[in-house]
Amino acid sequence: MASNNHSKERPLLVNDQIKAPTMLVLDEDGGTIGTMSRRDAQQLALEQEKDIIQIHYNFEEKVATVKLVDLGQYLYDLKKKQKEQKKTQKKWLKQIKFGYAIGDNDLQMKVDQAQGFLQEGYSVKINVRLRGREKIYADRVYDRLLAVQEHLSERGRPQYAKPKEETHGYSIILAPK
Repeated sequence: MASNNHSKERPLLVNDQIKAPTMLVLDEDGGTIGTMSRRDAQQLALEQEKDIIQIHYNFEEKVATVKLVDLGQYLYDLKKKQKEQKKTQKKWLKQIKFGYAIGDNDLQMKVDQAQGFLQEGYSVKINVRLRGREKIYADRVYDRLLAVQEHLSERGRPQYAKPKEETHGYSIILAPK
């Protein structure tokens, strides 16, 4: 059977791809069937019309822990589990971007938005882009970001003390308190 990747780190070893001389065989529910040679484990899998999948390998004892399962059903359940984990995974960073020439009211709206994100438990990254000749006013942007950081200090704590200089501007990252 072809090698399928069930994770990014290591390939899924199935049936003849498992080269360990001794195998600790588990059933589908995780119950121990016993320790046996590779040939006996493969014979057992053939008799039950199932596949053996390597779960773990102990290098010191040269014993592979394998599971006796239906490969198609196992891969289906694995994909389903990964999709479910992806759905429930919480995004932890929200970004707010604005330029040098932002008006005071617009900036206040962005600050309020950042406060809302911090209140919900997200970290917030605030980026200020500087384009072309705006780079002359980098010191004003720096002061403005410090003021924003001060305004948000009751809801979030800064990741670093002063705004971080980036390629095209400055940024700050605030974590919720």
